[in-house]
This record gives sequence, C-alpha cells and structure tokens, in this order.
Amino acid sequence: MEPNMDAGLLALASSGSFHDLESFLDGKPAAYTMGSSATQPPDLYAVTVGGNTLLHVVAASHGDSEDLLDKARLVYSKAHSLLFVQNNEGDTPLHCAARAWNIPMMSLLIDLANGQGINNAKGLLETQNKLKETALHEAVRFGSNDMVNLLMARDPELATLPEEGTSPLYIAILLENGIIAKTLYELSGGVLSYSGPNGRNALHVAVQRSQASVAACAEAVAIGDARVAACGVGLGQGIALALFIFFFVAASVRADVSAVDFRACLAPAGAAGGRHAIARDAVPTPEAIGAVGGGACFIPKLFFGTDGGALVISAGKKPATVAGG
Repeated sequence: MEPNMDAGLLALASSGSFHDLESFLDGKPAAYTMGSSATQPPDLYAVTVGGNTLLHVVAASHGDSEDLLDKARLVYSKAHSLLFVQNNEGDTPLHCAARAWNIPMMSLLIDLANGQGINNAKGLLETQNKLKETALHEAVRFGSNDMVNLLMARDPELATLPEEGTSPLYIAILLENGIIAKTLYELSGGVLSYSGPNGRNALHVAVQRSQASVAACAEAVAIGDARVAACGVGLGQGIALALFIFFFVAASVRADVSAVDFRACLAPAGAAGGRHAIARDAVPTPEAIGAVGGGACFIPKLFFGTDGGALVISAGKKPATVAGG
C-alpha cells in the first residue's frame, strides 16, 4: 500500500510554482508550505485518497502552461514509472491531462513515454480505465478536434478501442459532432470501432438523432411553432450524420451502395413508406420498402448481430425479396 501524499506536496503540485516544488522535492525546509508534516524529502510514490500520484496531480492542474510542463518534467525525472500508474478509477496522467483539456501536457507525456521505448507511448495511449476508456474518449467528449488529431496522429489504432463497450466514434455521433467523427475515420484509415453500450452502435444513435429531429419538426409544424426553420436545420444535421456513418462504414467493408433509397432507411415510424429500417429488432417488410419508392435499403451486416430480417444481409448484396417492392 502506497503512503498518503503530504498535504504540502499536494498543494505545491496542484497550485505551486515549479521552483517551489523543486525546492520541496529536494528537501529544502524554506520551501515547506502550510499544512506540511514533512521533515525530510517527500515520498515521490505517495498517493492521494483517490490514488492519484504526484504526476496525476500535476497533469490535472490548471494554470501557467510552461510552469506545469516544467513540473511534469521534474516529477518524471525523479520517478519515471509514475507516467504509467493508474489511479483508483484506472486513469493515467494522460487521462487527467485530456480531462483538463491541456494539449501541451498531453503531448509532453506522450513524448516522455516515447523516450522509454518504441512501444511505450502506444501502451500509454491505449491504457483503458475502469470504464474501458482511453484518453481519446475524453478528447471526443470535450469536443476538441485538436486533441483528437494529436492522439490519433500518435496512434492511428486508438479508435479501435475498446473491443467491447463505448467507442470514441459512438460518443462523437451521440454528441452530433460530425467533424470529430470524420477525423476519427480518416486518421484511422477506416479501421475503427463502431460499438456502443448494450449492443448498440454508432449507426443506431445517428438514426435515432435523425428520428428525434423529424418528430420535433412534425410537432412544430402541427402547432405552428416559430421554430420550424431551426428544427429543419437540426434534422439536416442528424440525417447528415446518419448518412455519413452509413457511407464510410459501407466503404470500409467494400459494400455496393448503388441503388440505395435512403428514404427507406431514415423514414420515421408513421411516415409515408412505413417504419425506418434501422430500428433495433424492427426491420420493415418488403411492401413497406416498395412503398417508399422501389429502392432497397442496404444495411451492412456488421451493424447487427443477427441474420434475421430482409435487410440484415451480408455486405455487398441487396436482398432480392426487397428489390422493386
């Protein structure tokens, strides 16, 4: 069990200056702060009640960027292994830096890991916390395309994690951030995870966003709401996300998407043409598809875990039973 971090050390790491922290770590009494019980140089491997090491605390801090970077270099120079330590939530210092939206700190930590060996930076980048999330998840959640670019440039395979659970792409689509979704796809070379919680995936949530926009617009029109124009914009964005996800996934499995009638895919329940085709466990009948306009709604098989239903088919093929209605 690691010792508890000294209160004075914690204060200096989070809000003190680099020079004060350096003096404190060197055991100089003049640098001791209020609340410190230290009578000798502090234990660099001590942790807070949350299991945060000194490097976690520095990485999560806000303030002067250069001073924080100097403090991180100082701590690392005295205890290299702290770079890879996970706290009680499974977070590394890199997770903490991402959560603090500190791109220079993230870049420094990755560079320090690179200095330890060829695969060490990759190991740090791909470390998952107890939620099965990497630092990339934090970057996507914050909506920072710059952070996403930094992490993906260092490890293009990062968007494939976790193997099971909520993927960065799922979060991007959930937050309706098409820019980040596009960045994830392009920098991964199309090799990325589409998974989400409870068996869902990115296309499910994209289409649900479109459905919600359709419903909101229909209600606004029905009551003469002045927000009709605004809801139309939201609808366009939702459908754009759904189509974006559909197209790049189809491309990644070399699917033939010719003659696709996306009205069949995106039509909400109750709209002309029957039910939407991508609702989980709710595949429309051939008659419903034909009523939309004769086109077949093509769904790559990888989106679903079952072969049931006329539209849940292998990539590259359209079901003959649906063509032409």
